[in-house]
Amino acid sequence: MESYGLEFTAISPPWTTLTSYDLNKGIIKWQVGLGDDYRAAVKGAHGTGAAEFMKSSAIVTSTGLLFVTAADRRLHIYDADNGKELRAINLGATSSGSPSMFELNGRQMLLVSASPVGTRQGGEGRAADPNQTGPTGLIAFAVKK
Repeated sequence: MESYGLEFTAISPPWTTLTSYDLNKGIIKWQVGLGDDYRAAVKGAHGTGAAEFMKSSAIVTSTGLLFVTAADRRLHIYDADNGKELRAINLGATSSGSPSMFELNGRQMLLVSASPVGTRQGGEGRAADPNQTGPTGLIAFAVKK
């Protein structure tokens, strides 16, 4: 039985967007498709966002890096000023939690979760490459200075 989510072919992309608002002007500053849906990427379409209900939250640094996980099982890193994607890192499972920042021995660290347990809450996992590999569990990344 299918979930009550969006039918993949019923709505054109982007299916999931990351949006930056200028609250002083009351306008959208920039908006990008959050990740790539594997089913569209294999056909050459990129920047589609993932057609899943699984959403996560973002965290931004004081230096303007925006970290966000998506249903494509990737950690995406954007420039918070203009929305340009700087890097995407494959994860071995969907991240359904919020990224966290902490400091360890003077280094800024990013913590994300990637767990195959309980990932069906709001997502069927079809937006990600079924052959994608990467780390799972609680994953800590050192943020470059």
